[in-house]
Amino acid sequence: MTETAKSRAGVGQFWKRFISLVLAFAMMLTFVPGPLGVTTAHAEGTPEPLALDSGTTYIVAGVEGLCGSKWNASDSANQMTLNSATGLYEKVFDGIAAGTYEFKVTDGTWTNSWGDGGNNYSVTVDADNSDVTITFNADTKAVGVKVTAPDAPAPDPDPAPAETIDVTIHAKSSAWGALYAYAWDASGNWLLGEWPGTAMDADADHEGWYVYEAKNMPADGWSLIIDGGGDNSKTADLTVEAGKTELWVEAAAGAGSVAYTAPEGWYSKTLYLNTGGSGLWNQANAWFAAYFSDSAAGKSEWVKLTASATVGVYQVKTPGDYDYPTVTFKRMDASATSMPEGNVWNTTNDLTIPTDGKDCYTITGWGGGDGDWGTYTPATYYVAGDKALCGVEWATNDPANKMTYNRATGLHEKVFENVPVGYPTPHYLKVTDGT
Repeated sequence: MTETAKSRAGVGQFWKRFISLVLAFAMMLTFVPGPLGVTTAHAEGTPEPLALDSGTTYIVAGVEGLCGSKWNASDSANQMTLNSATGLYEKVFDGIAAGTYEFKVTDGTWTNSWGDGGNNYSVTVDADNSDVTITFNADTKAVGVKVTAPDAPAPDPDPAPAETIDVTIHAKSSAWGALYAYAWDASGNWLLGEWPGTAMDADADHEGWYVYEAKNMPADGWSLIIDGGGDNSKTADLTVEAGKTELWVEAAAGAGSVAYTAPEGWYSKTLYLNTGGSGLWNQANAWFAAYFSDSAAGKSEWVKLTASATVGVYQVKTPGDYDYPTVTFKRMDASATSMPEGNVWNTTNDLTIPTDGKDCYTITGWGGGDGDWGTYTPATYYVAGDKALCGVEWATNDPANKMTYNRATGLHEKVFENVPVGYPTPHYLKVTDGT
């Protein structure tokens, strides 16, 4: 081989070797493992998303209250997913109760795990039913966590109306005439009209007292003034307690107080028993009793009846310290001196005491239900006497001398005015039935 040929052969071998090295280096670049992405910065300073390998597995392992399993590095339910928008792996745990929880991010084993430095990562949840979002940067191995509290419940678009009750107001004043009730709620709203309020009604059953049935009053309490129709005759501001359905006020200027129990004797009223004559209960020297009761309250009381102004009709005052709803009339053994049940000859059924003005129960037979309620009409009586007293001489049925029945006392009365002194003899009189 000539020198020239040898020289050309050497050059050829050199280029072959050079080209082989270049190709080998290129192949090495092709098979370098892992991402080669480069992080740059946006103009705003936000990191460019990392080009992470979405096939990499990261799993959150921690306490059972957070993860559902206890420090299980291979629990697939807690596997993180790659968020392509942020370049971070994420896992959201929802409905987490308030408390403090520890965890780490793992590679699916305990070979590699990441937390707060070399320690577990700790997160505190302040409210029940919160969401906990855990993030992991696969490049920097940084762990992040975010707690989202549950949304507050939306307000009720149609809240229930405030509870109301009906209240019976009783009031009395020794200094004023007609009375008014003026009331307002906690927000200052009028409840019974503008000042001086609503006129109250005279109570026919309780002398000197006035009454008003107030409807739809606040069940949680309210304020009240009783007045005589003007600024110079009014009580102080009075507070009515929550839930009270009946009250009494003894009014005085600049003063007064609210009571929720009735004055002594408030419930006392007279009831009558018409025994049906000598063919029914009014025979064999029987006497009569009333048994007042309230089974719901466990209260009861016996009271003996007394003769009224009408033959065969007996009367009894209801106990004044309690509003009994029921009465039972008893025909008692003539030889008995007390009122236990063992001395009873006959009895009515339990009777509801009327509230419509009826006050007399008339026996119509021997059965417990043989009877009816009605209104007692007392017998008519007249005063007959000398002319100086009565205006006419011994007239047995003079209308001017008719007696009136006083239901409060159970007595008939007649008042003569400007009567002259009886001289030389006293005045004489008799009470007649008109004959």
